[in-house]
Amino acid sequence: MNINLEAQKLNLEAEKLILEEELNSIGVQDKDDPANWSVVPGEREQNIESEDDLADRMEDLIEREATEVPLELRLKEINHAITKINANNYGFCELGGEEIEED
Repeated sequence: MNINLEAQKLNLEAEKLILEEELNSIGVQDKDDPANWSVVPGEREQNIESEDDLADRMEDLIEREATEVPLELRLKEINHAITKINANNYGFCELGGEEIEED
């Protein structure tokens, strides 16, 4: 395999920082399990005065969760890839151990 692992690792770490910033903007990291995130309400006023306010708040949470889930999954993939690079087994099949073609 002719891939530059150090360059790949730097790219992954840069993407990881971006994902963590995005996740921090819509949620909080679980203290007991740092790989998991939970969405939090936006900057809307805490007082819910009507059913419309409640509906707006629920819509905001649903939108945030729809954004959070794919970001969290991508972050987990990146962390896994970085772990494999650090263990010198990046680019090898996890089931059979064969080298994966660079394509």
